[in-house]
Amino acid sequence: ERSQWVREAFERAEAITYEDLPTKRMLLPVFDSNGGYKRDRDGNVLLRESEVEYAMWWMSETPSGRLFMTWLSMRKVPGQEAMTIEDADQLFAESMMDLEQAAQLVGDLSNPRLSPSDDEGDSGNPEAPRKAGRRRRRRRRG
Repeated sequence: ERSQWVREAFERAEAITYEDLPTKRMLLPVFDSNGGYKRDRDGNVLLRESEVEYAMWWMSETPSGRLFMTWLSMRKVPGQEAMTIEDADQLFAESMMDLEQAAQLVGDLSNPRLSPSDDEGDSGNPEAPRKAGRRRRRRRRG
């Protein structure tokens, strides 16, 4: 009975696709009509809670997601193509603030999803990661 339950759990997990991941809510900056950030009277960037894809939330809100996003960017630098995620982890091991700043820089530089959009505060191009997830082939356990 236990082995049947385990087998069924593996089959359900194996069938999960990118579309099955839940959306998450997070605070995103509000843009003005010129593409800049809207600010309050004190100069603080206005934020609005928005529903986003799980991958965007994970990369923005979790240390492992920020490390992964930063590592992918670091590997694009000539001479660093062979860098492993463990190498990147070692670089940031002593300072989470350095990781936070690096992830923020990567996010700012590769930010097509947070482009100016309608007044509802939706982020632009919400389909980009979802389309990439569809191209990924599922591996079969054998």
